[in-house]
Amino acid sequence: MFVSQDEQQQQDTHSQQVAAILGQLKGKNLRNEFKTISLQQNSYPNLVRGNQYKKGGTHIDIGRLNQILEINVKELTAWIEPRVTMEELVDATLSLGVLPPVIPEFKTITVGGAISGSALESSSHAHGQFNDICLAYDVLLGNGEIVRASPEENADLFYSISGAYGSLGIILRVKLKLIPAKPWIELTYRRFDDHAQAVSYMSNLHYNKSGPEFIEGIVFQRTNTVVISAKFATHPPGVGDPVLSLSRYYSTLYFQHVLGLSETLPNHAMRRELIATKDYLFRHDRGTFWMGAYAVHGWLLSLYTLERFIVLPAGIKNALIKKIDMDRWEPGLPGPLFRFLFGWALSSKRLYKVLHTGNERWFEKNFVVQDFYIPEKYVSEFVHKTLKEFAITPLWLCPVKATTTPQLFSPHYVAQKPHALVFDVGVYGIPRKGITGAQAAQQLEKLTLQKEGRKMLYTHSFYSPEELWKIYSFGDYQKLRQKYHAEGVWTDFQHKVL
Repeated sequence: MFVSQDEQQQQDTHSQQVAAILGQLKGKNLRNEFKTISLQQNSYPNLVRGNQYKKGGTHIDIGRLNQILEINVKELTAWIEPRVTMEELVDATLSLGVLPPVIPEFKTITVGGAISGSALESSSHAHGQFNDICLAYDVLLGNGEIVRASPEENADLFYSISGAYGSLGIILRVKLKLIPAKPWIELTYRRFDDHAQAVSYMSNLHYNKSGPEFIEGIVFQRTNTVVISAKFATHPPGVGDPVLSLSRYYSTLYFQHVLGLSETLPNHAMRRELIATKDYLFRHDRGTFWMGAYAVHGWLLSLYTLERFIVLPAGIKNALIKKIDMDRWEPGLPGPLFRFLFGWALSSKRLYKVLHTGNERWFEKNFVVQDFYIPEKYVSEFVHKTLKEFAITPLWLCPVKATTTPQLFSPHYVAQKPHALVFDVGVYGIPRKGITGAQAAQQLEKLTLQKEGRKMLYTHSFYSPEELWKIYSFGDYQKLRQKYHAEGVWTDFQHKVL
């Protein structure tokens, strides 16, 4: 068993921090007062929407709950505090030859954030979301009580906390499942002219008992989709083995590398290469998938400057905006010089910082940044309509093992019509000229509901309160709020996501 410092010292520190948090809670007036969690200083959440709900409330600081308390290699479990980041978690576990089965792709996503936000990754076809690899939580309730939530204890809270965004209680400690891991991963790329064939191939990989650990797809165009499957390599690279390195700040962006490969591969052709495990896990961090690649477009910078900073009469400003070439809606391909000069600024941490310095509404208007969970049988149709109606490319495809447990807010649980496999269709980009990002997102929300799906709620939502509670059970939520003393203490779900 590994403990990051002396075990007793770590537990003592954890207990002291929890006592301090309890002191903060007890020092507040619990009547009709919303409480929200302060983030660490100089930290920006991995949310696209803003945090307007925090204004006027009080704050409880959990920023110091950022320690790895225990890693038990023999039992393949770990106790982690909620403010530990994915990069910290990977560094600590991978050095011991183990990993959590699901690691979200951005380095600064925290354990607590991954649970609350229903995070996923390319291993989710086998393991579900990040919350599905959690074995237990210690949760702070609104009355100051700390309870254990697990499949055996307070199971209703355990299965409802993911996607609730802290509105039922505050996670203080998490017990995670681990799996054996290797330092290298073998990637296999396969190109398809037809995205429907690519989706079918991904499903077949999932249902194959000896299939890969990781599966994802990138739709570059209607006639160009690449499926990337991956597994832990049995040995390090040898002489002549192709190796992909993403460790330098000026390295080619991952999506750019895959696009380049796709342009050299015939239909159904395959190519293999090796990549360091940490590079693979965080392959989408630099560039934040491909959103950072829009920075190479001068027309977009002109639009941003005009709309955000230039004061002109509305008629003149609108005329200038209309002259900006918005027909080039795809992300650019950062060249070596651009990456050398500005690659340091393309990490997800820095891009979220830019977003959360007053730019949320501008991005909401111009971009679609949404993840839609679509049942397997509707994925090809959903992709086809997204390409046809909005011309947003690339699209991310990530199969997710659906849950059969009643997870109230989790997007991979659909109680009325359960599905064995759903696909996260990541739609990140600018829609065609004439349709704003907000308009496209609203239409895609409606299409998702028509196809028996749900969306992730880390981003902008355009539901009315009535529409929101047609998707989620208001009655069940209110019962949980009352049972676990959240009512009138923690900001409610609706205020957080709308």
